[in-house]
Amino acid sequence: MIEAARALGRRAILFRGWADLSLIDNAADCIAVGEINQQALFKRAAAVVHHGGAGTTTTATHAGTLDAFSVRRSARREADSIR
Repeated sequence: MIEAARALGRRAILFRGWADLSLIDNAADCIAVGEINQQALFKRAAAVVHHGGAGTTTTATHAGTLDAFSVRRSARREADSIR
């Protein structure tokens, strides 16, 4: 997801989640966060790439944000799907 965002010249916010995900590097164009108000954030996002859970999908839909499920997609396919 981070590589896809960079390929499009976008910044990225990574939710650590229960898996405690971390960034691939310390570049200034990405941050990792824990708990955050998704309703407020998604309204300001160009796209939301997520696992496809009901809560996240509903929140992205209500925000009017383009969303893409990332369960089995590569970073390049994600970039191509949101151009």
